[in-house]
Formats: sequence, structure tokens, C-alpha cells
Amino acid sequence: MKRLLAPLLCLLLLTACTQQEPTVDTATSSVTKNPTEVPSALADENADNNYLVNNNFQFMTESDSTIYKIVIDRIYYYDKASGISGPICGKPDCDHTGMDCDAYIGTGRAIQYYNNSLYFVSCDYNIFPAEFWLWKADVNGQNREKIKLLDAKGLLIPNQPQNFFIHRGQLFLFCLTNIVENGVPMMRAAILSSPLDDSQEFTTLWEEKSESVLEYTYRLSGQYVYVSLVTGTKSLQIFRINFLDKTIEPLFSEDGQGYYYGEIHLTADDEVYLSAATETAVYVWKIENGQKTDTIVIDNSSYYPPKILDGIIFAIDMNEDNKRVVVIKTLSGETVYDGLLFPEDIPEMKLDPNGGVCGVVSGTGSIVGFYVAADANGGKRAEYVVYLDTAQNMKPIYIFPC
Repeated sequence: MKRLLAPLLCLLLLTACTQQEPTVDTATSSVTKNPTEVPSALADENADNNYLVNNNFQFMTESDSTIYKIVIDRIYYYDKASGISGPICGKPDCDHTGMDCDAYIGTGRAIQYYNNSLYFVSCDYNIFPAEFWLWKADVNGQNREKIKLLDAKGLLIPNQPQNFFIHRGQLFLFCLTNIVENGVPMMRAAILSSPLDDSQEFTTLWEEKSESVLEYTYRLSGQYVYVSLVTGTKSLQIFRINFLDKTIEPLFSEDGQGYYYGEIHLTADDEVYLSAATETAVYVWKIENGQKTDTIVIDNSSYYPPKILDGIIFAIDMNEDNKRVVVIKTLSGETVYDGLLFPEDIPEMKLDPNGGVCGVVSGTGSIVGFYVAADANGGKRAEYVVYLDTAQNMKPIYIFPC
């Protein structure tokens, strides 16, 4: 629930907004078999799913040369070639503390590198009441422009988007909120979309309401949004939404199997994988023809499903010495690494990487990124994103202080 409450606290500040409410069209979904070819109408690029792991809880994105991250109220960058990092501000005398800093964005809710530009969601505090906008900027943070108004009263507050994501020329809102219908408390999950322009209309591609807890993960490819929905921790449905014709195709379902389900993963060939955990092991399956196949089982006591990034499985646990360990396998089951997550000291990190918080943020090829945060030697809290090379005994490649 922490993830659900955070956007609500930010959005409640904007309840006085008086902008015209956007029209939300609810599409009637039907079950149909969809072609796999991507229509020529989808001219824009496929989005990068890698930063959707853990729902992009650290608000990060990257290009070939640079990693970007929202840190409180500013955009920070890390240059991969030089290792230089800091607020994305080119003013020579700026101390990066005021609102006149080029890196300042205020209440940032999402960031994405897409089509050679940076997109982010944040407030415009130059207007009263403040407004939420989708912005576009150059990769150095300059030449900002407003793309789409995200109306607080008519769109954000009732839908509570947990993530914003751009794919194939569409802005997607992945929503999860608490509602009351006829006096009955419920949860509502929904996915909305709108063209990447200045229009105010959003289409509801899918929604689910339940008196039980709802959790869902998602990946995107071509004209499809792939969704894994867990209802009440027991019932699982995997399906894909064709956002061009609004049809929904079921891919897999099961109920009462006793697993704690994790995220779905989509390969470059649109193969679907699912992760899960029990008290003694973690699991990965390929979802094919409505069945679970190619089962991979890893002994693990964390009761936390493994992450799958770019075709590599990461199962993290703690050993008897309270050090983080990881088993890394390919989707074919081959073991890539089995040992300490941080096998060597990293002097640049002023904290104990085995203490505090640690979570996967992204991964491409053999490189995987981890967010690590802890109190630094009993003092001020320190936070880093460290990228390790699984092919080089978890050697640190990028160390991004944030």
C-alpha cells in the first residue's frame, strides 16, 4: 500500500484545479485472437521494458550513454563513459537547491528516455492552482515543453496512476486505487491510454474491480500490453490487451496453487515468463499455449519471487552471515553465477550493501542495476544505484550516487 498512498498524497494538493475534465471513454473488451504483425500505423518505437521491473520504484531511465533518475525534486544524470554524475543543470554558478535550477522539476512522478528525448511527469508551479503535465526536454534537460495536461480532478485523483509509460506513440497510465461502490470497499485496477499529443481524451483499455486485494504487473510490445493480474493473492490471470482495437486475449490462468506470484517477463520474441515463490523455493515458468512449461526451480528462503531481466533470472536471498547472495540463471536453466551479490568491497559506496534496502532497478545483457540505501556508518542516509556485471563475477560497472 505504500506505493498506492504516495501518489495520492501528491495529488490531493491539486484538488482545487479547475481545468476541464478529460473525457474517459470505456471500451468494451471482447476475447479474440489477434495477429502478431505490428501494423504500419505504429510508427513510433517500442518502449524499453527493462525499467518496469519493480514498477520503476526509483523513477529511472537510460539512453546508450546516460542514466537518468528523479531524486526528490530534480533530475540527476550519470554519464557512463566518465562516471560523472549530478543534477542535470548546465548553469555554472547554480548550487542546485532552488527552483531556478535547470534540474528542478518539483513533484516528479515518472521519467522516460524515448525517441531521443526525455519525458517526465511533474507539476507546473508557475500556475495557480498548480497543474500536472507530461513534459518533453532535450537529453541535457534543456528546451522543456509541455506536451499533455494531466487533469488532477478529472483524471489523476479518481484513477490514481501508479506509473506513466510511453510506448508506440501512446501515453499509458497504470492505475490502482481504493473505491467504494454501494457502500462496499473495493480495489480498482485500470489501464488508460492517450495519444502522445496535447489531447485531453483518455481511453480505458481495461479495468477490474474486486473486494479482494488486486496486484498486477505489465510489459509492452507492438500493439499489445501484457498483464499479469493477481486477485486476493490466490487467483492469477495473464492476458494481453490490443490497444488498437481494444480486444483482450487470455493467455493463462490458475487458482489456489499456493504461490506468491511475481512479475511477468517478455522476451524480445514476445515469449511470456512468470515468476513465483514459496517458503522454500522460487520458480520461473514459460507461459505457452495456456500452460506453464520449462519450469526452473531455485532453492530460496526469502519468499520473494525472482526478477527476470533481459532473459536472465535473479534470485536473491540472505546467507547465515547476513550477507546478500544471488543465484543467476538463464531462461534455459543454465547457471550464470551463484555467490555473494557483492563479492568485493566497493569503496565508492559509503554504506554496507548488505544492510538497509536493496532492489533491482534494471538490467540489459549481463549488466544489472541495484538500488542500495542504508544509513552510512550510523550517519546520514546514503543511496546508490550500482550496476554489476554478471559475466565478470558481479564486478561494479557504474556507481551512481543519488
